[in-house]
Amino acid sequence: MGFNFPEPNHVIVMLGERVNFDGWLFCLDGVAGKTVRIDFKTRRKLNKWKTLNPVFAEATDLTDPATYKTGASNGTIKCTNGVSVPDTANQNWHFMTNTRLVSNNEFTVTQTFTSNSVWIANRVPYSVGFNERYTRGLKDNPYAKVIEVGYSNSGQPLRAVQIGNSDKPTVVIAGGEQAIQFDSMWCAQGAIEFLIGDTEAAKSLREKCCFIVIPMLDPDGVIRNQMIIPGAFSRGSQSSTSIAWANFFQNWVNAGHRLDVVFEMHNVQSLEAPHLSRAFIENTKTRGVLAEDINAAVVKQFQSAKLDYSSHTQFSGPTPDNRFGGWLTSNYGPILIIYEINAQAPIRHLDLPELQDTGRLFTIAAGEFLTSEAGQPLLKAVDEVRTKRRDKYFDNPATQPATNAIEAEALFKAHQDEGGGM
Repeated sequence: MGFNFPEPNHVIVMLGERVNFDGWLFCLDGVAGKTVRIDFKTRRKLNKWKTLNPVFAEATDLTDPATYKTGASNGTIKCTNGVSVPDTANQNWHFMTNTRLVSNNEFTVTQTFTSNSVWIANRVPYSVGFNERYTRGLKDNPYAKVIEVGYSNSGQPLRAVQIGNSDKPTVVIAGGEQAIQFDSMWCAQGAIEFLIGDTEAAKSLREKCCFIVIPMLDPDGVIRNQMIIPGAFSRGSQSSTSIAWANFFQNWVNAGHRLDVVFEMHNVQSLEAPHLSRAFIENTKTRGVLAEDINAAVVKQFQSAKLDYSSHTQFSGPTPDNRFGGWLTSNYGPILIIYEINAQAPIRHLDLPELQDTGRLFTIAAGEFLTSEAGQPLLKAVDEVRTKRRDKYFDNPATQPATNAIEAEALFKAHQDEGGGM
């Protein structure tokens, strides 16, 4: 981003080619008591910002949990772009309600600030420091097992949170595979908050299922505002980050634990989709039906919460086995759906508590489905893949040269393709 200040209360933000429109943020200082006009300009198309209402927080530390303090909203506010947003007077992050898409290349907002320093973003950010403090703070929780998976390329800790017994039907909920997509991380964090709560629904799910929740898959990508690990789960392209995740899940499966469903969370630009849509869902003859069955359970939960859903799928075809969820599915058999969450959805936006609550919806949908009669065909299909792999994988000489799980699974697949059988 580049910044120009033609007048004291007027900021021009130049958005270059490397700024990702799915997630961005910056800080302004010296704005206490000022009404500031901010113009975003770029050579790229901003048409998906027509319904965007950026958010701001009068805060200095994005790692401090207090920065994300939430309370009940006070009804709704109608914005100049026609969108209804929650009144966030009892929260720390607020919507900018005076916005206008001037042209395909210019977007403007006007806001009065009361504090000297403010963070401005297209959606509530989820920082590496906050994720580290949040997951570390769960270590004494009786319902959460914080798993130290390893370290990223730059030495950031990689953590997963296990809730429930590992011998039960198991669901992975992962955010931040595309590291500039903050909604996905808040959704995952919200799943944790619900599952460690004291409601009867949370207690029941903890007894019947196992959840492995990962709020942030790629902390290095968050720090650099880049998508780094997509594509890093293939031999020759692996990184310290992808190897750590792959090793953890291979050890999990090799220890005999279940791995039944993977919900990978992403998010989109404002006008692009409603609150829930799909980026990818399995579509083969048998597994596609199973994926649609559990997706129907998810949609039912979202609709009961009065959230909007679109069945449109961004891409289809073979499972993307060089990416996190696809790698898990292609090697260990869980059903994969990649979802798009959109707190800046057209017509109605979600505040932070509503966004976090989407995590609850995913856990209830998956848990109730997998432990019902309707979920048994899915569990059986995953068992068949796991059994075939177990019978062929262990003590297989083809995997001996491997130094990590990504290499080992690639060598194993090559061996099967050459006639080793599966």
